[in-house]
Amino acid sequence: MKNNVIQFDRQTPYDLLTFDEVEKKYKIKYHTLYKYAVRKNEIPFYKKGGLKVREKDIINWLKQGLVPASGGIL
Repeated sequence: MKNNVIQFDRQTPYDLLTFDEVEKKYKIKYHTLYKYAVRKNEIPFYKKGGLKVREKDIINWLKQGLVPASGGIL
């Protein structure tokens, strides 16, 4: 009998942070993160269990010289 089940090789990244965790750790406001992740698609995000981003993506985004809209210094 033929098996018709498709198996995806998807792994959930290990370094996911909620938007609130990013706000506390990197001092990036929730609304700023939402703007760049969800609206502008500059930061990849995941919807599993609420909005989350990879810490690696946040670090890379900050290294590119992007700063929060409030003009705060990180």
